[in-house]
Amino acid sequence: MYAVVDQVHTGRYYLKRFLARWFNIPLEQINNWVNIGIKENAVKHLFEVAVGLDSLIMGEPQILGQVKQAFFNAEDNGTTGVIFKHLFNQVISFSKRMHTKYPTSELSLTSHQAGLHQIKTHLGTVKGNKLAVVGLGDVGSHLLKNASTMGFDHIYILNRTDSKAEAAADALGDTVEAVQFDELPEVVTKVDAVATAVSSKQPILTIDSQDSGSLKILVDLGVPRNVKVVSSKPSFDYFDIDGLHEILDDNHELRDRMLAKTGREIPQEVTDFYIWQKQLHVVPVIRDLRKSALTVESNVYDSLMHKLPDLDEHEQKSDSQTHEEHYQPND
Repeated sequence: MYAVVDQVHTGRYYLKRFLARWFNIPLEQINNWVNIGIKENAVKHLFEVAVGLDSLIMGEPQILGQVKQAFFNAEDNGTTGVIFKHLFNQVISFSKRMHTKYPTSELSLTSHQAGLHQIKTHLGTVKGNKLAVVGLGDVGSHLLKNASTMGFDHIYILNRTDSKAEAAADALGDTVEAVQFDELPEVVTKVDAVATAVSSKQPILTIDSQDSGSLKILVDLGVPRNVKVVSSKPSFDYFDIDGLHEILDDNHELRDRMLAKTGREIPQEVTDFYIWQKQLHVVPVIRDLRKSALTVESNVYDSLMHKLPDLDEHEQKSDSQTHEEHYQPND
């Protein structure tokens, strides 16, 4: 919860009372569950939340959408003012800029993400290409779920329990087809990419370049390996879990560096916000001064016109323009 309050002590009390009533917890027990930050700490926390530094998955961009929606809901309910509107607009703008500057969400951080990234990179585009997903354990299920939204022309699912593959295919639509597990050798020859993630002590597939058909890339996520490649120089690219882990290690290191750089930019944003907030008190004073100055100059000009009645229309117009040029109330 974020709140603008007149007094910190009073605001803290009413926030606690609201939460206690909302969750039906005695007010005296709410301190066990509530942590309240104030002023700079609260503003800094909002920046960290919106940019993904406070997320379970560090750098996750989805949280920004949630922050934006929360702000829009607050606007719709009339609970935002000048301070909140400026703060949240600054936070949203900053977070968008950081996600563009440090795109951590584009880094593969799990084995199935790394596998799909290798497939997409090697094929250039997934459109018009066919993929076979072998195995529907935790890794295979996550891989299938992500792959089904990427735009493959067709996806074949194979699982040692055929009924599980059929249920997954029924849930994912027309472009996904369940195939019986014993048809794996034939399926491999008619797809462009294969991803295996089967828990097996022995290889489930033996393949060489002579019988690989149109296969261009094979990603083996099995431990131990699911695939035995006969040829020392196969006609397709092959990635196993060890090679993918090297990529993941590099990505985690790169992500940590990006997040650290993002964190170092937040203090300046907090400072900028409080500079803006301090200027709020000056704005009415400046506005009154400008209004007063305009009144004085207008009175002087009117007095001058009375003292110089012989000025023709052209000369009066010139003096009026000079007056307007010397004072622009909107500057």
